[in-house]
Amino acid sequence: MFNNFMRRAEINYDLGKKDLKRYYNPMRDNGWLEQKLNFIWNNHFFDIPRHNEVSIKFGQKASTRLGSIKLIQNSKFKIQNYGKVHCHHRTLITITGHFIDERVPEEVIDVVIAHELAHYAHGFFSPLPQLARYPHHGGLVDTELKNRGFTEKLKFQKKWLKDNWKDVIGTTLKHRRTRRRSRKERISIFQFLIDLVILIILINFPMT
Repeated sequence: MFNNFMRRAEINYDLGKKDLKRYYNPMRDNGWLEQKLNFIWNNHFFDIPRHNEVSIKFGQKASTRLGSIKLIQNSKFKIQNYGKVHCHHRTLITITGHFIDERVPEEVIDVVIAHELAHYAHGFFSPLPQLARYPHHGGLVDTELKNRGFTEKLKFQKKWLKDNWKDVIGTTLKHRRTRRRSRKERISIFQFLIDLVILIILINFPMT
């Protein structure tokens, strides 16, 4: 009975892992993101100077914050400008780890990267002059993206996220719940066995 119970828990856990692996795309790594960043910059933000080092990576599997941008304060990048050396902090763009899932269209990812580049172009988390008091003041980012040729991709992204995003993040949540449940089941079984052994000892070797 114990072996059957443990086997069921292991099967549920393995099914959760297989469900995730089915959609995992090993080609979507940080290098792939770097290529996308450079392509979007060169084709849509070519007029925006890159005054410091800008890198991009996959982060945790955030469900609501699809992308973020920040300055790494303890990392400086030197550039040569008219004979003078300037130091600027490094800019880091982080993309939700859910985008490794191949069910997420590349157009959706492109818009998120372009969104963060718009912040950079507006002087947020970059050495460039800040153009507004707040990053999203007056729909500043969406206007920027539309002016740079992302109108159709913006519409596609909003519709796709509304129709499909819950399915993508639901797979991961299901896997996490299965893993958490199987771990609790194993702990409870282990505790039951300990209690059983103690009971048997007390029955066979009563204390005098």
